[in-house]
Amino acid sequence: MDFCNFAIKHHKNCIYFECLTDIRPFLINPIGVSVTEGDTITLDCVTGESSPPPQIYWEKDAVPFKGGSQYNATYKSASSLGFVQQYSMKLVLVATPEHNGEYNCAARNDMLGITVRSLLVFVGVSGTCYYI
Repeated sequence: MDFCNFAIKHHKNCIYFECLTDIRPFLINPIGVSVTEGDTITLDCVTGESSPPPQIYWEKDAVPFKGGSQYNATYKSASSLGFVQQYSMKLVLVATPEHNGEYNCAARNDMLGITVRSLLVFVGVSGTCYYI
């Protein structure tokens, strides 16, 4: 079972394994930005450990956001408990007025039916002035 973190339990001279499912809160939250139309917007988030691995996606104004370029990665990092798996998601946009809004990163653990969300951040895009 690839989605389990196992815990070794002892009870009355028996040893057994327990499958632990879990999802941790975000370790890195996106940071809000104010930009001018045409600038590049980059938002990042990193979740904690999740078992099984979560589905990570961006939301804009509380709706899944499919725009821009979205990159996800899985990596292991050292902790006091050994190596833990973390999941990151990056969103890159070329700013237009339609990108104004509230954004957050969401991680869903389907096995548990739980979704955790990063802090909500505001992205503000101002128009470009053209002088004649």
